[in-house]
Amino acid sequence: MTAESWSIATARLAAPILVEIAQRGEHRLITYGELHERVIELGGKAHVGSLIKYATPLGRIASAIEAMDEQIPPLTAIVVSASTGLPSEGIDLQVARYLKLDTKYPLGTSQQRRTLMALVWNRFGRAPQATAWHGTPDPFG
Repeated sequence: MTAESWSIATARLAAPILVEIAQRGEHRLITYGELHERVIELGGKAHVGSLIKYATPLGRIASAIEAMDEQIPPLTAIVVSASTGLPSEGIDLQVARYLKLDTKYPLGTSQQRRTLMALVWNRFGRAPQATAWHGTPDPFG
């Protein structure tokens, strides 16, 4: 399996997991490790090396959500590091656009990022269902 095909397959498996968590609302998050375990349960590849490799499939999901509807919070912002409790800085640009911030990437210190992420996380319970790609051309491929 090539890196490109792994990324697409992983995005397809991970997206419904993230939608399920986001629809629960209540400030629910998932770590990269927990997401990886859930992807494996759905048939994903178990040995991918460093979890940093999830950046590409998560980027595909973030781009698909952003292209669908600017009112849907950046879905991949709920995937966080177990050690910091924050998503990677790769999501900062989508978060800034979603919050309509006039800021440069990255969003700032860890505390500043945590404050901005909380604004996003708190909007998931009220967000439209991020399932619009079902029945449409594959947004991940």
